[in-house]
Amino acid sequence: VKIPPESCLDSIPDDIYRDACVSTTEDAVASCQVVGYPAMIKASWGGGGKGIRK
Repeated sequence: VKIPPESCLDSIPDDIYRDACVSTTEDAVASCQVVGYPAMIKASWGGGGKGIRK
């Protein structure tokens, strides 16, 4: 998903956010193959990323 830089000033619009989210393992793997590895996967709700460590 290409996001125009000007759309990221305050927040990502809902439609772009939904397009960038994955809900299946297959979608996640396909997205990682496009973006490249290593990839970090984070839940879209809750926690605020506190469980992600280097």
